[in-house]
Amino acid sequence: MGSLKECLWCLEDSVSLLADCNRTLSRNNDDHRFITQKLLQCDREHMLATEFDMERATKDLNEDVQPLMRLKDMLVQRSLPRLKDDLHELEKVKRENEVTLLEMESSAVYQNESTLTSGDVNTNPGDVVVGPISQERLQQLKNLNLEIEQKRQQLAALQEAQESV
Repeated sequence: MGSLKECLWCLEDSVSLLADCNRTLSRNNDDHRFITQKLLQCDREHMLATEFDMERATKDLNEDVQPLMRLKDMLVQRSLPRLKDDLHELEKVKRENEVTLLEMESSAVYQNESTLTSGDVNTNPGDVVVGPISQERLQQLKNLNLEIEQKRQQLAALQEAQESV
């Protein structure tokens, strides 16, 4: 009878051990199932873009987009020197106008404004025109300053576009 009891205990231990193994396998199986589902889901997402679509997109890039980018870059390269020259020319005119304006203002300070009329103009070559600056000339100077600033902005935009390409 003793050996039957020993067999029974061994059998109970085996059942207990198998139950523990079953619980452990069940826990591990849940983790595997979760990982497997995630991997299959990622695989499905990648399958949305077929190889044909990828080849077509690459072909479109090579045939359509890159030639347009090269054309735009070429146009920027061509227009950049001209805009730089325009900017330098406008800056030169601005400096000349500023000097003229300063000369006119400084000479007007030394002149008695009551003796000047709007029709007084000194016609000798090389002489500075004395008198207050006209509204028209002031507006011209302001317009030139605005034009210089616009050219600077265009130049900066072109340089940024060139650097980004």
